[in-house]
Amino acid sequence: MAEINNTAGFSQDRSKVILDSCYQVEKILDAMRRSARVDTDGIQYLVDGLVPRLLHINAVIMTAASSADNNSPEELRALLNATQAS
Repeated sequence: MAEINNTAGFSQDRSKVILDSCYQVEKILDAMRRSARVDTDGIQYLVDGLVPRLLHINAVIMTAASSADNNSPEELRALLNATQAS
């Protein structure tokens, strides 16, 4: 994992949550790309299944990066690790 370069002024813990979230997005997008090359018939189901998780992770990133956010890094980590119910 990359070293955290904290140029945005976030705490080290908050920066780690953001970076971990971005790594999850990267892994999901990579899986989607590989799957699209193998099974184009099922890509709609793959996208339908993964988009809610991507939206969830994006919400965590936006929350963590918000200057108005009062959540602790531990709360953000719990939010990132929570499963999407929809």
